[in-house]
Amino acid sequence: MLGSWVSVDGPFNEHLIRDVGAMYLALGAASIGGLVWRHPIVSRVLGLAWTVFGTLHFAYHALHLAHMPLESAIGEMVALGISLLLGVVLLIPARDPEGLSEPGSVRSAQ
Repeated sequence: MLGSWVSVDGPFNEHLIRDVGAMYLALGAASIGGLVWRHPIVSRVLGLAWTVFGTLHFAYHALHLAHMPLESAIGEMVALGISLLLGVVLLIPARDPEGLSEPGSVRSAQ
């Protein structure tokens, strides 16, 4: 059963921390790749990945603030909100007056 896979190491264990760290490194590496290969599709896929992760991460922490001082809770929500917002911004198509960045469009030879 799946529960035994998760519970065998206990909560907040090294395996969990390494998996989350690996996920952040993978998203970071993909984001750096997106900076190198600037293309609207790459930006949207990265935006989708960051937005899904950011939404779930924000929601979890928003529901688990009771143990924190008010200042820390506000700081955490602001930081996670900014991270989520950056993912959403990547989903917004860039302005392209000639419509050249849409999939299937043909660029004129210059």
